[in-house]
Amino acid sequence: MIRVAFNIVLFLLPFVVYWLWLKYARARGKGPDEVTNRHIAALAAAGLVLGGLGFWLIGHGDSSAPKSVYVPARIEDGKLVPGRFEPVQERQ
Repeated sequence: MIRVAFNIVLFLLPFVVYWLWLKYARARGKGPDEVTNRHIAALAAAGLVLGGLGFWLIGHGDSSAPKSVYVPARIEDGKLVPGRFEPVQERQ
């Protein structure tokens, strides 16, 4: 869920920055009078690029991390054996 939220934030970031700039520029009397479809398309394209970059970073982030699989907790002989991560054996 955090990964999805991260990418949503990355997508919305250009819109928020533009909105803040627009408020600032209009307060000083220098901002555009209207927002056109070209503005929205450019913001959407920038958001898609940032979102794609976020997906790429999540997928290729830490390639040095050991590959492992989680073995869940279980009960053996009436005792709780805690869950753990076991390394995955590389195929040759």
